[in-house]
Amino acid sequence: MTQGEQLRALARNIVDDLAAYRQLGDLLDAQFQAALSGAPAQLQAAADRVLAQGEHLEASRCRREALVRALMPQGESLSVDKVLSGLPAPAGPRCRQAWHALADAVEACRARNLRNGEFFMRQQEAVGRVLYGESDVYQAG
Repeated sequence: MTQGEQLRALARNIVDDLAAYRQLGDLLDAQFQAALSGAPAQLQAAADRVLAQGEHLEASRCRREALVRALMPQGESLSVDKVLSGLPAPAGPRCRQAWHALADAVEACRARNLRNGEFFMRQQEAVGRVLYGESDVYQAG
């Protein structure tokens, strides 16, 4: 693959992942709504879709890393920003904008995933209190 083909593949990867992370955000929201509604079948289906999307995104991240490694000089640390900074206008600014939008989308998904995880933990703690009682019920205050 020529350097130009690698750069085009990197740009396509970034744009595709931006769309995929937006879809992951929607899936995480659907997972949260299923958890709130207490619908186990919907929750399982949402969890399966989140997992599949996460696996897809991880494979894509690995492909992006390989492209960046091929485009970076030997011995330099990997940096998408460095690779994209060498692109001329108008492609360069568009690619950098998409890269930063991708980083924002990743952070938004992390926040949603954290919200979901915290909700599940609080739910599990509540079930534990109902089933096993409070751990400090008989301790002197």
